[in-house]
Amino acid sequence: VDQVGVLYEVHRATAARWIAAAREDLGDRIREELARRLEVGLDEVDSVVRLVQSRVDVSLDRLLR
Repeated sequence: VDQVGVLYEVHRATAARWIAAAREDLGDRIREELARRLEVGLDEVDSVVRLVQSRVDVSLDRLLR
């Protein structure tokens, strides 16, 4: 964030907002493309993403013990 702020000569808060917006936009585009390729609705894609995230959380929890 700090390096982006310096690079574009903006406050770090502005850079952080830009990065957050880009991350959200990328996530939306990935969801839409995945739904299109799999020929399913966005609700189904979201459900799969939640399932994968929960499995990753469980796996990380086991690794950290």
